[in-house]
Amino acid sequence: MIGYLSVQRNEPEKVVSTFLEKVGRKPPLGETTPSARAKAPKLNVPKLKRSFTDRERKGFLKDSFGEIIDLIEQFLSETKNEHSQFDYDAKRVTTRECVFTLFSNQKQITQFKIWLGGVLGNEISFRYGNEIDIDDLSTNVSIYLEEYEDELKLKPLRMGMFDKPMSPREVAEYLWGVVCRTFA
Repeated sequence: MIGYLSVQRNEPEKVVSTFLEKVGRKPPLGETTPSARAKAPKLNVPKLKRSFTDRERKGFLKDSFGEIIDLIEQFLSETKNEHSQFDYDAKRVTTRECVFTLFSNQKQITQFKIWLGGVLGNEISFRYGNEIDIDDLSTNVSIYLEEYEDELKLKPLRMGMFDKPMSPREVAEYLWGVVCRTFA
């Protein structure tokens, strides 16, 4: 006897379960027929916010700082390769602080420093100007750690203005843009 089964394209389970019933077999363990799945009560499970440990937060901030410094040095190197009159000094004062001095035709055009720490301690701070005092902790931009959609991100806070959460690369590009505007 030949029989026909009416199914939609998105119902492959219906075809398989009907075939298994016709040949006298049951679905493999853990699999259910579409009708059994339709009868199963749906649970309303809330999405819980992930909590990050202090260790994860500090590790992310430290790794982000290192990545930002490496990217800034890359931007400086690319600028030097592109413009023969441009040069720079990069001084890693400590593992938590770097000072950069930029030159055009051997004349200083700006300085900036980036350091790990600040007013609240767990932030990345940025200061630029013509003469940077290593001991001066005043900032032009503070970059805070923020939990954003179950991941850690960085968020700049500038003169009372909040910006969107960023990756370390986005922060490096943002800071490099600030530096470029100081000597453009």
